[in-house]
Order: sequence, then structure tokens, then C-alpha cells
Amino acid sequence: MKRARRVLVIDDSESILAVMKSMLTELGYEDVCTHSSPRKALEQVKRSPKLFDMVFTDLNMPEIDGMAVIRELGEIRYQGGICIISDLDVRIIELAAEVARQQQVCLLGNITKPITPDGLRLIFDRMTQMEERKFINFKKMTKDELLDCIMRHQIIPYYQPKLNPENNLVESLEVLARIKLPSETDAVLPGRFIPTAIEHDLMDLLTMQLAEKTACDMQQLSRIFGEQVKVSINLSPQQLGDLEIPNRLEALFESKDIDKSRVVLEITEEYALKSSEQMESLNRLRIRGYGLSLDDFGTGFTNIQQLRSLPFTESKLTER
Repeated sequence: MKRARRVLVIDDSESILAVMKSMLTELGYEDVCTHSSPRKALEQVKRSPKLFDMVFTDLNMPEIDGMAVIRELGEIRYQGGICIISDLDVRIIELAAEVARQQQVCLLGNITKPITPDGLRLIFDRMTQMEERKFINFKKMTKDELLDCIMRHQIIPYYQPKLNPENNLVESLEVLARIKLPSETDAVLPGRFIPTAIEHDLMDLLTMQLAEKTACDMQQLSRIFGEQVKVSINLSPQQLGDLEIPNRLEALFESKDIDKSRVVLEITEEYALKSSEQMESLNRLRIRGYGLSLDDFGTGFTNIQQLRSLPFTESKLTER
């Protein structure tokens, strides 16, 4: 079955463009546009930022180099995936990747020359993972629909066990947000409501309702999985920008007499951790005894140097 993704390839080498188009066609990607002029390619993207799902760009080009392409894509808030085509020194590529993180674009990785079908498949696999994380292929709830669910306390936790392979015991549970509607048999998946919550600044209401129900379930969870079982609840970097979030969580878990060492707050890495408010909230949560986990390290904007200086107690690695 032919894939519907629209792909743009930018390289000053006509032979590379021909090879890329041929390989992509063989892999089933027929909607491929190639440009030997980075300036003309950027003009096309700027006219219609949603036209292309993926952009492949060379780094070393005479007219405009790949670093400028990445920067300009960041300036227009390009939402698709970006892949570097380069056989340059790995340190140059890593620095280009850091530029992409600073521009907050989605860098899928790099492929080296000579280009191979396996290398391209890996990049498209990463694109699929990015789409799943961003809930791209879901019909979104409206703001009013989500507010109604929150007002009716229809945000519920689903618990995903994390098994220790050494002793075969469940040591922690990841709290997954779902919505239960009387009119639907199956729970509403987060792809339908998380983007709406982010867009309309409702993540805090959603998270606190989820955390409150989790706190109410802790006694039963302890009976099933043991008194030491931990729960992991997601927080976004945007929520860390609110200096009151540690106080609200503190009041909630203290009211239920829950040891904070049994609560792990998973910080998603989709957006950069950089403001002083985010850093202050992160440090305050750790001071108060919560575990802190960096979710999907390797898919977002936190680099190794920053990871060393932040008070995370664990990280979940994702291959890039």
C-alpha cells in the first residue's frame, strides 16, 4: 500500500536528488519533491508550511547551508520531521542536531552518504513514532467537549504495570490518562484530548484530576501490588513553568497520607526545559521527595550535558 507522506529533499547534488527520489519511490513514497536550491525549497515551505510531512536536507550546500535551512524551518514553526543528509564529521552533525533542538524542530536523525534503503526505513520508522507521540492521526475533541468531561470528572487513570525482569514483580505503575464517556463502550484515547488540553491550557486541570483519582486508588493498588509499589504520573515542561504546581501536588498527596517517594513524576521531553521557573519547580519537586523521570530521552531537546545537571532519578531512553 502506498504511503501518503509528502517528502521534500534539499541537496545541491542532482545525483543525490535522483538517488533519493528513486529509493523513496521503491519504498512506496511517491509524493516526493526535490530541490537543488535551498532558497527555492524554503520559499515553497514558507508559502505552505503544512505541505510537506518530512524534509531531508544536506548540510554542506553553497547557496544556503543545512544549518540555515534548519534555523529557518524553526522560525516558521515547521511541525514535520527533519532529517540531515551528510557524510561530514560526527561532531559537525551533533552540533547541527543541537541547533535543531534549540529551534524546537523535530529532528529525526541523519543518514550518511552513500544513502541506503535501510537508512531511509529507519528515518521513516522514527517519523511514525513522532506522529504517535504527537497524536497526529486522531480526531480531536473540542475545547467545550473536554471542559465538559473535566467538569463531570470523567478523566480516569488506567494503570500500566512495569515489571522487574529479575524478580518478575510489578514495582511501579504508569498512570495513563483516559476519558470514560457513558455513550461509548471503549475509553477515549489521549490522542483525542491531550492536544486539545495543550492548545487551550487545560493540562493542569486534567493532570490534577488524574492525580487525585490515582491518590484515591493508592490503597487498593497497595493491596494488589504491595506497599512499596510506585506510580508514575506525566507532567509537561509547560506545567513546570507554574511555580504553584509543587504546592498543589503536595497538598493532594499529603491529604491522602501518601509517601511522596512512591510518586514518580515523568517529565515529557517534547519541549525544552530552559526557563528559571521550570528549573525551580523541578528542583522543588525533588527536594520534597518525588522521583523524577525524563520520559523518552533522545526524542526531544535535553542533551547529555543538561541531563547531568538536572535532578532526575531516572530516564527512559529512546533510540534515535
